Amino acid sequence: MNEEKVNTNLGLKIKKVRELKGYSQEYISTQMGITQNSYSKIERGETNLSVNKLIEICRILNIDISTLMNFDEKMVFNNCTQSGNFGENNTFVYNTIDKIQELYEKIIKSKDQEIERLTSLFTK
Repeated sequence: MNEEKVNTNLGLKIKKVRELKGYSQEYISTQMGITQNSYSKIERGETNLSVNKLIEICRILNIDISTLMNFDEKMVFNNCTQSGNFGENNTFVYNTIDKIQELYEKIIKSKDQEIERLTSLFTK
């Protein structure tokens, strides 16, 4: 496998994990102390990634390098739905569940506020 293809594959894995975590490119680039454009080049495979930068990205994403290297987006769905976990610490599942719960609570709160508003209009 040539170097360009390795960079592209690794960049795509980093991008998918970042998206699953709900992080923006801007957030990761800020954490790394680089521009968003420079970080974008990493995800597109246009930058040769040093081991230190790879370790830093994994630290920010809260995964180990072996999990990133073995990451397969098809397995996330299968593992999450069949066994309820992914990787060593269920990071993907927990982050997704937390975000869904947070969104659900916001929707419920908004619904309750709208009911109160409409009720007050009809009771005047």
